[in-house]
Formats: sequence, structure tokens, C-alpha cells
Amino acid sequence: MNVFSNKKGLELPITAIVVLIIAILFLSLAGMFIKTLFTGGTELLTSELAKMKEQLRKNIEESGELFVMSEGAEMEIKKGAPKKFYFGVRNTASSQVCYRVAVRCLKPFTSGTQCSAASGAENVLVGGKDNSGTVPATGDQWFKLLDEFSVPANEVYVSPVTLQVSGNVKPDTYLMEVSVYKSNEEGKSCAETSNWPSEAGETYQNKRFHIIVG
Repeated sequence: MNVFSNKKGLELPITAIVVLIIAILFLSLAGMFIKTLFTGGTELLTSELAKMKEQLRKNIEESGELFVMSEGAEMEIKKGAPKKFYFGVRNTASSQVCYRVAVRCLKPFTSGTQCSAASGAENVLVGGKDNSGTVPATGDQWFKLLDEFSVPANEVYVSPVTLQVSGNVKPDTYLMEVSVYKSNEEGKSCAETSNWPSEAGETYQNKRFHIIVG
């Protein structure tokens, strides 16, 4: 009986060791998988941004415009569902310049519909930052984007944008406008820049488009 008891006593530690080895192997493989997944995702994002920058640069060179978007003049979205695209800004100056991008909902097509239940039917700031430094009111942000950025001399800056409407925005077609503002101080970073156009109409470039909310 003593011999049998000793044998059973030895089996338990061996089983525990095997389980521990399997657990360590599993955690190692899981760690490698997660690392590969995140590294691959980062590389994919970098590659996607590089391709989009090259495409937008080509669009700017061919069109002669200073601001372009990867989407056309009409975007269809579902309420509450995010839509991702890119914009590009070209700096034609001989030194770096800080820019601001503001997006406004000019008006809905249907009478009685509003761009914002809080801010009214027309000319509502829904993304970015305007020349005066104003940002969208709470609940009015349709666009998430880098609203202020510095562009090196003779370069094209490309940035991702996420469009998502929710809340009290009703299904309709909305006339939108992007306004790009160029700082009056060349050769300075955005942190050093304080002089912007005094009038909202003094823009670097404007672009209008439509959003169809379903």
C-alpha cells in the first residue's frame, strides 16, 4: 500500500508540470500572434497612408488644386456608421506653414430638416477648426480629423478623416463645405503661429460636396 501511495503521489506533480509547460507554450504562441497582428496592422496602415498620399499628390498636381479629398463630390453614409477617407493639403510656400481645416454643414435639402438641433439649420461648424480657432459645439461634430497641422515647403500633407453622424441628424441630403485656412506667418510651426486671417472668407481653398444620410 505504501508503494502504491507513493506512485500516486508522484503522478500529480508530473501532471502539474505538463499542464504548466502547455500553458507557457500557449502564452508564448499567443504573444507572438498578438505581436504579429499589431505589427502587420501598423505596416498596413503605413502602407495605406503612403499609397493614399501618392494618389492625392497626383490628384493635386493634375488638378492644380491646393486641397483634395479621396472621396468625390457625393458621399453616402448610414446614420451612426463611421466612414473613413483622406484629405490632402498642398503647401506652395518656400517654407513650412500651419494650416487649419474647418467643415461646415451649409444646409439640408429638405425644408424643416436641420444640420443641428442645437445650432440651427444652416451654416453649422461640424468638424475641424476655423480661422478664429472655433471648434464644433458639443453634439455637432460630424468629422473627426486633425484640424491644425504644419506642412513643409512644397509638400503635400495627407490625413485620415472619419465621418459619422448620429443623434438628431435626420436622413436627408446635406450641402457641405470644407474651408482650408493658411496662417499669415510662414516659417513657423503651429505651436508658434498666432496670426490667422481675420475674415472667415479669407480661405486658402474651399470645396463643396454633398452628404446623403440614409
